[in-house]
Amino acid sequence: MNETRHVAIQRQAASERLVRRLGGSDDPVLAYKAARVAGMSAESDRARAFRAEISGSRSARALLRVFEQDDKTLHHVYRKWQGPHWTLTCLAMIDYQSGDETLRPLVHRVYDWLLGKHFLEPPLTAIYRGEEDRVRHCASMDGNAIWYSVRLGLEDERTRGLVDRLIGWQWPDGGWNCDKRRHVATSSFQESLIPARGLWAYGQAHGHQPSLDAAQRVADLVLARRQGNAERCSNIAGWRAPYSCFKSSK
Repeated sequence: MNETRHVAIQRQAASERLVRRLGGSDDPVLAYKAARVAGMSAESDRARAFRAEISGSRSARALLRVFEQDDKTLHHVYRKWQGPHWTLTCLAMIDYQSGDETLRPLVHRVYDWLLGKHFLEPPLTAIYRGEEDRVRHCASMDGNAIWYSVRLGLEDERTRGLVDRLIGWQWPDGGWNCDKRRHVATSSFQESLIPARGLWAYGQAHGHQPSLDAAQRVADLVLARRQGNAERCSNIAGWRAPYSCFKSSK
């Protein structure tokens, strides 16, 4: 057995041990994630039981303390990691239960912020003359909002507005970018992958083909850029393509 194969087997075994250990955690968030990695179906009775426990987990209780925040914190929707936007993002990430209507006021605050007039003006959004097809906008904000609205069962009539705006502002290369510098002409991985996740979730939930197509354009972009970087790295003699070759810059 060659060295590379031996190392791969060792890593796989270590990963499986870690997954088993996490699967036995008394934290339902960790146990659920580990069980999903191990192959548990999200539609199984066991998965539903896990998600019921997650709602009362320490992580969920900590996130729901957002309701104890003062008005100033709630007003700053994007405040990391305490404002409504990030609270909802993190709740979706831990697979918090869908349909909790007590979260609806937080969603309304986010939508009021994202769809407000100020959000379409500098410094949050910039459109340069002659470059109208490359709107400089933090599309990850819209993407996360769409994603957690779907995941948490908290969509309303404005969700589709965010979807349509994202699709309409998709750059020619298939992604998005919030970099306001005029010379930037390619999209950013970070500002493209998160919107793609949101659009894919919306498209899957509603059979909305334009959302699925837009998400697929991002997938094509990422795969093409990764392949191009890999080829450039492989041309450097003696260099075993490090992770930095695949990092995106805005």
